[in-house]
Amino acid sequence: MTAAESIAKIAEVLSTPQIEEFYIPLLKRLSQGKWFTSRTSSAALYPPVYSKVLWSIQEDLQKGFATLGADDTPMVRHAAAKWLGVRDIYPVSVPIETLAF
Repeated sequence: MTAAESIAKIAEVLSTPQIEEFYIPLLKRLSQGKWFTSRTSSAALYPPVYSKVLWSIQEDLQKGFATLGADDTPMVRHAAAKWLGVRDIYPVSVPIETLAF
């Protein structure tokens, strides 16, 4: 099990206030990290909490995830593509033209 998988499992039992206070800042730091490895790992951390947060935070998560999909590094884009559509981040009903890739 990878570190990202472990964090994702922990996220499933966190309350919404805990997610907002601890998990979202962690996710933002990893997503904006200097090294591609942190950005790659962060892609797996979006789905477990997406449906647990308020709409305004979901919009921020969508923007952060879209940034990963447009990253300069192929490994980061690949990781984002792997998690695209998982759970609620970008449900199938969202037209591809509306995504900010």
